[in-house]
Amino acid sequence: MLEIGQDDDGVPIQVCYALATDGERRYVDLVAISALAVKRIHPRAKITVLTDDRSLPAISSLLEPSALAENVRSVGAYLDGSAGVRSRFIKTQVRQFIDGDFLCLDADAIPVAAFVMLFQCNEPLCAAIDRSPEMPGGNGFPSFAAPAFERLGWPQPSRFYLNSGVVLWKDRPITRQLGRLWHENWARFFRESNDFADQPAFNYSMDLLGISPGIMDDKFNARVGVAAEFARDACIYHFYASGPGTPGSVAVEELLERFRGGALLDKSAIDAAIVRSHRPVSSA
Repeated sequence: MLEIGQDDDGVPIQVCYALATDGERRYVDLVAISALAVKRIHPRAKITVLTDDRSLPAISSLLEPSALAENVRSVGAYLDGSAGVRSRFIKTQVRQFIDGDFLCLDADAIPVAAFVMLFQCNEPLCAAIDRSPEMPGGNGFPSFAAPAFERLGWPQPSRFYLNSGVVLWKDRPITRQLGRLWHENWARFFRESNDFADQPAFNYSMDLLGISPGIMDDKFNARVGVAAEFARDACIYHFYASGPGTPGSVAVEELLERFRGGALLDKSAIDAAIVRSHRPVSSA
């Protein structure tokens, strides 16, 4: 008999989200959309939504209609921080609060096909090359991080520049060490730059420990917010919901509206929203 959290072939499936809110529901609803998609694809998957003390009551309440409230846990308190800052306070601690191997998804990363094969990764950690509208080819060290790296004495560029929105964490001593170091270095980067981005410290910390990560195939982190072509044969769509200027953010708003109206968000509905979001705007 299969245990809860195992796929049909007996592979343990754990998925984790990091989420904070000051009462707004946008990212809470996105987590619900993503987590429900996980459950449709891998019904026995174990899902954990990590949050902070301040966000816990609101998130539990907002996730109740999706039957996800019992999956919410707090990592503790972060005083005087915005929801964005607190979400990174949480995200940079996921390895310390989850036992076993797990896949950490950003709220705007929505699975559309089976992803169990990710758990076959032999490296301690697996993530995809970062891609953005500015650098769709990927692996470019971000210019915004350079001044803080210089002041902190951190070497740049890093060997890799990986996207932290879809990360497979294996449960090994080196990844536990990475989890602690990432959180410490994120706090240092934030203090130095006043920018709460988590990826610069994530990549620097991997370099510092000499970790050689597995490079995730783009189909598991398909940046549909950058280009619709990434959706082809993909398993997990990544929308870049925090970038209001990206086409993917248009699709996100449509999906949120449909979700709140009670519509079923299957792969065909999500694909249609992506196509519409990338259509050229006709000039009047």
